[in-house]
Amino acid sequence: MNFCLGFKNSDHNQAFVSNFPTRIKRKLIKGLIINGWFAVSIIAQMIAEKRTLTTKGEIWTMLKVVIALLWIVGIFSIRLKLEKVKNYHKLIFFLFDLVQCIATISFFPITNPGLDLMGGTPVLTVGWSIGLQYAVGILLIDSWLIKVLHVFLQTAVFAMYFGFTSAGIPSTYIYLANIFLAYGFFFYFSEKFTRMEFLEKRKVYENSEAVKSILDDITEGIVIINRQNKILYLNQPVEKMFKLEQHKTTEELFSRLKIKSMMSSGTSKNPSTPKNEKKFQQVIIVYEGRYLKFIFWC
Repeated sequence: MNFCLGFKNSDHNQAFVSNFPTRIKRKLIKGLIINGWFAVSIIAQMIAEKRTLTTKGEIWTMLKVVIALLWIVGIFSIRLKLEKVKNYHKLIFFLFDLVQCIATISFFPITNPGLDLMGGTPVLTVGWSIGLQYAVGILLIDSWLIKVLHVFLQTAVFAMYFGFTSAGIPSTYIYLANIFLAYGFFFYFSEKFTRMEFLEKRKVYENSEAVKSILDDITEGIVIINRQNKILYLNQPVEKMFKLEQHKTTEELFSRLKIKSMMSSGTSKNPSTPKNEKKFQQVIIVYEGRYLKFIFWC
């Protein structure tokens, strides 16, 4: 793993990241929650307060709403054309992240000339810092239920304060409701996706363990090797014969072999086989009256 947390092995990266359709689906749902609710709340506030686009801040806010809506439309369109664009998945996610950065950034101190009436830039900076610290603190909570409960309680504290002091305006309550609903659903779906991915990987693991138990029970020796000439799997007959461990190189194995005969079977020539499907070539070696089957993944 490098400094940017990238995996050196492409197989590890492929195993870590969900497939393209799954990532798009999850990104669409989360985008609807965050960007959709942001757009709805801003529009609701402007209607409730009868605002007009007269200041730079209001114009920029509406531009952010438009960008957020375009983000949703764009990713929805991608989801309808998954097969055509899946080869450009890295570029697609980079562009969506870039657009999301634009939709999220705030120029409030620059675009609002009447900022001094609300306490000036120091108050705004402190408020933004406290909000960011709160968001990071919430992420330290493991239970998604406690996360949602905490956001609800924090929302209730602000709502009661505004109610008791009569300091709140209709758009304030709309903003508070938006925060609670957006983050509540966001935490719920994030937890759901995490658990779904765990179940998928667990199923793959259980299936692989079942296959390994079958391979260990047969009398033929089976070795599975990757492209880096690392031994991924040795069944028990091979381990007992050569006293080798997994993740050893093929050099250690082949250095002990004296081949008497060999039979090679080529890859499948079935035209219905997908081009991107992994193929293998197996070589059966007779060694001291026993069979060793080597499977090379291509």
